[in-house]
Amino acid sequence: LLLESLVPLVLLVVALMYTSARKLRSTAIPSHKVLSAWLSMLFLVLPVISRRVCQSFRCEEYHVQNGESVRYLSADSGIDCASARYDWMTLLAACMVIIYPIGAPLLLFVLLFKYRARLNPPNKDEHEVIEARKEDPVLASEPVTAFSMLYRPRFWAFEIYNMIRRLLLTCAVLMCDDLAQTTVFVTVVAIVTLVIEQETKPYCWSFLSAFCNVCCWQIVLFALYLLLLDSNMTSGNQAVAISALLMLANVVSGGFARFAGCASFVGRVPRLPTITHDYPPGLDHHHLRRDASAERP
Repeated sequence: LLLESLVPLVLLVVALMYTSARKLRSTAIPSHKVLSAWLSMLFLVLPVISRRVCQSFRCEEYHVQNGESVRYLSADSGIDCASARYDWMTLLAACMVIIYPIGAPLLLFVLLFKYRARLNPPNKDEHEVIEARKEDPVLASEPVTAFSMLYRPRFWAFEIYNMIRRLLLTCAVLMCDDLAQTTVFVTVVAIVTLVIEQETKPYCWSFLSAFCNVCCWQIVLFALYLLLLDSNMTSGNQAVAISALLMLANVVSGGFARFAGCASFVGRVPRLPTITHDYPPGLDHHHLRRDASAERP
């Protein structure tokens, strides 16, 4: 916990100190750009760090002799939840919860909110805005805006929703006490996010929207398959057959997403203009050919 949670913060502090040391030079990188780059890299490991932090609050109870019980940390059975070491660890984990699962989405919103007028200019056509954003030097120089460039203008903050969705499936699920609550929670989140992805279609590239729909469907199918296994409705050859059907459904969904992406790409290819010749009245291309043949030696 200490290593995984502090390493990103140490890297941020080192980068800010290096930027401050070179502040007198014209080549120094502004501090807010360093923060944007750090947040872009943090996006890749945020669910892993946040899950490890949230696991610090989850203890398992074990019954011993004389009707007594002890509680140990689920992630590390060597830590007693009644010890002083665990109290210090929960204090550190509470601080990291504010920094990572809560602070990272809020920080991303604050950084993107400054560029909302460039990411989604009012009273302008969507396709024109998408093309104009590619040529905007201010957006190109900000690492954090690369996330918003993937989305249509009115969904410029959709990456925050993606952060929250990933945190719900990796961290919030730890609040469930048993398998039944976990299954219901994951199924509800998977269905809600699937509906949101299908109804909004937030990505500029339709292939990416189709691919994300496939990923959401995979989560739903996986939860349904676990329900079938836990209810003992399938066993032996039936379980193998259902697994094969789910694999086939994933392959078909992936092929459909690929087909939709190729179709959208073909639809965006501009057609070459048709070249037409306007001849004077009473003169056509046959007369021009005869005149040209007469002039040859």
